[in-house]
Amino acid sequence: MSKLSPELLDALDRYLDGAMSPSERSVFEQELASSLELRVAHDQAVVMQRDIDASLRTQFSAAALDLNTAKRSLSGNTRGISGPPRALLFPKWLPLAAAALIGVVGLVGVYFFSGARPSGVVATVRPTLAALYNATVDAGFKPEEVCTTRDKFADWLGTKFGVSLAPREERSDITLVGWSYSTAISPYTGVLLAKSGEQPIIVALDIKVRESGKGPPAFGELLAGGKPLHVHKVVINGLALYEVSPLDTPRIIDNLEPYTPGK
Repeated sequence: MSKLSPELLDALDRYLDGAMSPSERSVFEQELASSLELRVAHDQAVVMQRDIDASLRTQFSAAALDLNTAKRSLSGNTRGISGPPRALLFPKWLPLAAAALIGVVGLVGVYFFSGARPSGVVATVRPTLAALYNATVDAGFKPEEVCTTRDKFADWLGTKFGVSLAPREERSDITLVGWSYSTAISPYTGVLLAKSGEQPIIVALDIKVRESGKGPPAFGELLAGGKPLHVHKVVINGLALYEVSPLDTPRIIDNLEPYTPGK
C-alpha cells in the first residue's frame, strides 16, 4: 500500500490524466523529480496501464474497435448509398467487449488507488508525453513490433490508422526500432521508437479526430525526471504525430510523406 498522502495521489491521478494547468504540472514535476516514492508510484501506474493495453489487444480485434478500419473493411464502394451500411453495424458481442474493458480499467484503478481514495473513485491512467518517454526508455526501449524498413513502416501505419506514411529519405543517423502502444492521445495511440545516433526518440501518433479537442496532456517543452524534453507536432493526412526527445529539432516527423508503393 502506498504511503503517499491522498492529496499527492490525487495530484498524480490528475497529472496522468492531463488535467493540470501548466503551472500545476511544473510544480508537480519538480516534486516528481525530488521524490523517489512518488516516481515509483508514477512508474507503476504507467507500466500497469501499458500491461493492461497489451492484454486487451490480445482479446479484442482492432478492426472491431476501430471505426476507421471498419470502414475500410466494407465490400464494394459505399459512396452514394443511403442509410447505414450493414457492414458498419457493430457485432452483437461488441457491447459486452466494451463492458469488459470498462470493468478491467475500473478494477485496476480501485486496486492501485484503494489505499487512499474515497470509495467509488477510479483513476484513468493517461500518461503525459514526458511520462511515456521516460517509461519507454526505462523499460529498455523495446518495441512490441519490429519495424526496420520503409515498406513495413508504411504498412503498419496503413493497417492501424488508414494513413500510409514513410520516410522521405534514408538518413544514416536515424534508426527505426519498432512500434508500441499507449493511451497518451486515445486508447489506440501508436508509438514509434527510433534513435538518432544513440539518442532515443518516440513519436506518439493517432488519428487527429481522436484528440477530442485535447490532444496529448502536455505539449511544447517539457521537464521530466530533471531532463529537458521537447515535443514537436505535425499533422499529415489526418494523422497527428508528436515527436518527443531531448533534441530541440525534430528528426523523424520532418522526414515523413504519404507513401506510394513502388516509389
